[in-house]
Amino acid sequence: MDTGVWVGAAAGLVGALVGAGGSITTTLVNQRYQRAEARRTRREQLTREAVDAISRELVALSELAREYPEENAPESIQRPHRLAANEHHNRIDVELVRLPDRTVAERLGDILWASRLAFQSFEGAYADRRQGAFSLPYEGLSCLGAHLREDPLPPPSQFTQAAIENRRTYEGPRGVPPGEGAEARSTPVQ
Repeated sequence: MDTGVWVGAAAGLVGALVGAGGSITTTLVNQRYQRAEARRTRREQLTREAVDAISRELVALSELAREYPEENAPESIQRPHRLAANEHHNRIDVELVRLPDRTVAERLGDILWASRLAFQSFEGAYADRRQGAFSLPYEGLSCLGAHLREDPLPPPSQFTQAAIENRRTYEGPRGVPPGEGAEARSTPVQ
């Protein structure tokens, strides 16, 4: 047989293998891209849903703050108010898990802690607790808005900063495993 036939056949075979390899590689790259795009789209959808839900709960808390019980209101008035606030706080807590941006989730967690203290605690001045109950939902909305606009988060308010310090005292510093740094902890706020 002629050598030219063998060379032509070998070249044809190599060309077919290269073409098949290129086709397989292109298919794999496209599938990987599509999976990554689907994950990104899903993550954006979950973020939008979480931001919407958190926003609704913060607005509900701001409306509840308008009905903040008077300082010496009987327990029959204060308890339902605290329970309603606790339900909103718990729903926000659940939605924070779905926020992929840890910085925003941590800041909202601090605001949530401050809001819980404002609505649930009996420590501190009544006027400060009431003012915190009014202003903290708006601080949370402001942080969500900055996140959506991709602006830097606003600095924590005095209420949030005080709650961060309270939380550090209660839980210990962030990043310290449970059982370590227990000497820095005090009794929890009731």
